[in-house]
Amino acid sequence: PAIIDKLSKRGIKILWTLHDYKIICPENSFVSNGKVCEKCITGAFYHCATNQCKKRSLLASALASFEAYYYHKKNTYNLVDHFLCPSNFIKQKFNQFGFDEQKLFVSNLCYDIALVDKFLAENKSIITKTNDEKFILYVGRLEDIKGVKTLIFSVKNTNLKLKIAGIGAAQQEIIDLIKNENILNVEMLGFKNKKEIFILTQEAAFAVCPSEWYENFPFSIAESFLFSKPVIGSNIGGIPELVIDGITGLLFEPGNVEELRNKLLQLWSNEASTKAMGIAGRAHAYNLYNYDTHWNKIKTMLPV
Repeated sequence: PAIIDKLSKRGIKILWTLHDYKIICPENSFVSNGKVCEKCITGAFYHCATNQCKKRSLLASALASFEAYYYHKKNTYNLVDHFLCPSNFIKQKFNQFGFDEQKLFVSNLCYDIALVDKFLAENKSIITKTNDEKFILYVGRLEDIKGVKTLIFSVKNTNLKLKIAGIGAAQQEIIDLIKNENILNVEMLGFKNKKEIFILTQEAAFAVCPSEWYENFPFSIAESFLFSKPVIGSNIGGIPELVIDGITGLLFEPGNVEELRNKLLQLWSNEASTKAMGIAGRAHAYNLYNYDTHWNKIKTMLPV
């Protein structure tokens, strides 16, 4: 934020894309010690320090609180011309805090769809081959707020096969959980590069995004849709704007193991429904993420 004042004094227009909630939540994500928290939504940033939200450290949290108070007291963010909101959800949160609705524009994020189309064109052998192994895919960070443990418990004692691609702070804890619970139908893949993720996505029956925090615009959902794979997602944050329940995928209550299990089994046992949702997901993603759609939205904010 330190550069905003200098840009404004020189008459330079400022567009700020809201990738996270840092401006209104010193911790960045509306998560305090593993749980969703909105105590700072009124501007009472001291809660970050008293609850040690940032890295569970008093010092880090106090510094984050101080920074938030400093820039808001200086009215720094009032100098920004427009805030680009990847989701309606994040727009509503900033408006709830008190940001001028006229400055908040839902722009979504754009994705280089040509990357996926090129992969599909160059890897027809992968696409057309018969994959004897049917599985569900999770791609993303391994953190408590990502809902991976809920997902693992939801497939326990079922005939579902789950593959998990990603690394993170909760990785060892998740590995230990799988071992201690003797869950044999979950495979931990670790880090995978972009091509490997594309191959896994193409081969998966469908994908899951079980987050338990205010996701903004998850690219894992975007990529799944572009591969015509439906997504089962938690009904929180910006996820429901991407996963249209019953059309591009299915929604469930965050943290609800039983409901998630039922949704997984529902798609797993209905290939026709899975295929139809995947096709709808591809169309939804293509219209929402492409460069032209993104640019046309941004143009409405620019001076004639």
